[in-house]
Amino acid sequence: MFYTSEDGDTLEKIAEKFYGHRRYWQIIYEANQDAIVLKRGMVLFIPCDLDA
Repeated sequence: MFYTSEDGDTLEKIAEKFYGHRRYWQIIYEANQDAIVLKRGMVLFIPCDLDA
């Protein structure tokens, strides 16, 4: 699935939103390595499988 970033988003906050815990932020990072600095409107791929 995809998510469009909003003001104030961090990978940790997005991980909590989709996976229920901030510790999974690295899964989102691995799928979006060009997203080191999040900006409003960036489209991120959110893996559905936590083992990704």
